[in-house]
Amino acid sequence: MRDEIDTGDTVLHKPSGETWVVAAVEGEHLYWCGWPPGRAHLADCELLEKAKEGEALRLLHQLAEMHCSDGDGWDARKSIAIARLAAIKNGAPAPWYESQPAERPAGEARRA
Repeated sequence: MRDEIDTGDTVLHKPSGETWVVAAVEGEHLYWCGWPPGRAHLADCELLEKAKEGEALRLLHQLAEMHCSDGDGWDARKSIAIARLAAIKNGAPAPWYESQPAERPAGEARRA
């Protein structure tokens, strides 16, 4: 639905008072853009502005191509973006990923 929080939207995180751009929504969690990476409970966030047409897709591409500098090269936001872009390419409905856990994709082992 158009009033649900999704990639590219701007939200208010009520507990901190911070305004965030949404990287991804997965189940009951929202991942924000920026550093440090992290997630918050979706229920703690209030939609301020929906992403304009095309913004969400551009952001998904940026997230999928980002360099991860957390020491092991893995970031949930990047993995979610890659999976979502693949699903969109294959015709899956946009909210398909909300019931999928953010797991490290096969072949992306943690580096020691």
